Parts: sequence; C-alpha cells; structure tokens
Amino acid sequence: MALWIWRQYPTEIEADLLARGIDIADWHQGTRHPRGWLTLSSRRLLGLIENLPELSAFKTALRDGDWPTDTQILAEMHKELANFHAGHRPEGEREYKVFVSPVEHRKRYAEQMAEAEFGAQQLDVLYDQLGWS
Repeated sequence: MALWIWRQYPTEIEADLLARGIDIADWHQGTRHPRGWLTLSSRRLLGLIENLPELSAFKTALRDGDWPTDTQILAEMHKELANFHAGHRPEGEREYKVFVSPVEHRKRYAEQMAEAEFGAQQLDVLYDQLGWS
C-alpha cells in the first residue's frame, strides 16, 4: 500500500515529510537505527501520510487541488453573508468579494482560454472570407 501511494504522489509526500524533518530516503534505502529497526518502515510511512494536516501537499493533491471542506464551508458562509449585507446597501454599492476555490479558478481559466482560442479562429475565418489572409 505504501508503495502504491508513493507512486501516485511522490513529490507531495516528500515535501510534506521534509517539512516535518523526515527524509523519505530512509524508507527507500531501508536505513536502520543503531538498535536495529528501520528508521522509516512502510507502516510508519502510512501512519505519517494518513495523519498529515488537511492543508498538506499530499491531501491537497487527493482533493485535486481544492480547498479542505472547512475552508469551502467558510467561503460559502462568507458569500451568503456578504450577499445578505449587499442586499441592504444602495443599488450602486452592492459589490462584494467572492472567494473562488482553486478548482473553480482553473475551470474559469480554461473556459476563458477556450473562448479566446475560438475567437481567434473566428477572426481567421473572417480574414479568409475578406481575402486578408
């Protein structure tokens, strides 16, 4: 199991462990403690990985880069509260900040790039029809 997880997220796991002063090389090399046991066994590696904080690189990668659940809840609460307060302001002052998750941000960016590419293609077609190509 440890090997499978390592193969899926090697850089994230290494970064998270290094931030905690643990070298993944001890697991790879089977480095032994002076008393004879492995300094980082597969069981210990799995325990460390499982108990990483929600904001760790590994757990963020498991969520495809999205926020942890508690952060998503806070963002939604902020949006609802800001929308409520904006509704009680004069017409021209109803703007408020909305926090967009990393996944939503990537989705919006991809849509903008697709629209820009489509627009460029349509412009090329128009130039061809006008004989400007």
